[in-house]
Amino acid sequence: MLAINDSTGLAHIYGMHEGSGPVHYKRLVNGGMLDGQISGMDYASLPPGSLIGMHEHPDNAEIWVVLRGQGHIQHEETERLLDAGQTLYTPAGGRHSMVNPEVATAPIEFVVVTMMSPTDAPAKLPGSEVRTLSGGKTTFPGFGDDRYTVELRDIAADEAFVVQSDTAQHVVYLVDGAGVLSWGRIESDLASGAALGIPATECVRIKASNASRLLVVRIEHSGFSTTSADDART
Repeated sequence: MLAINDSTGLAHIYGMHEGSGPVHYKRLVNGGMLDGQISGMDYASLPPGSLIGMHEHPDNAEIWVVLRGQGHIQHEETERLLDAGQTLYTPAGGRHSMVNPEVATAPIEFVVVTMMSPTDAPAKLPGSEVRTLSGGKTTFPGFGDDRYTVELRDIAADEAFVVQSDTAQHVVYLVDGAGVLSWGRIESDLASGAALGIPATECVRIKASNASRLLVVRIEHSGFSTTSADDART
């Protein structure tokens, strides 16, 4: 199975997590499409003056990746800015919120990836963490042997990017640019805002039509086989 979606046709949600103002939102990938640990991938845009209220994640972990704009966030007791090209990881039991101040000149655009926690996970793991993606990929530790790798990857025109793994799920978001997806005999044009949900064992090739940027999140779950893992590669 392969899930293909895009960030058009957004819903407008008011008072998200007892916040204020609208959040322009769309579920891009549903966990049921991938048959693994991932719960879903979402696109969200927070206009100036809007707030996503402080909330806790008792039974799942989240990764926020800011694509454009600058979010004022709080995670646990820490307040800070989250810039474009940075990612916030909140494990199960963690808390976070985000606000775009009234004086901001642009919305905050970000992608959220949610992972379900195993039933035997502790009630609270170590707190949230912010990292930058400018230096390449970064990997966050989940429960047990689970690992979540996040990468903003630039691809030149006519360059191909291949996702193939027997042991990990991937979600991919086309931040900028355009390309052509190949999956077996299936080919599909991709434009900025396209999203892919790729289960373990599938092989997907993306060839950039022009200079492009991909957000790639790899979810390695201890429940998958570990006999023949292949990294995403060119």
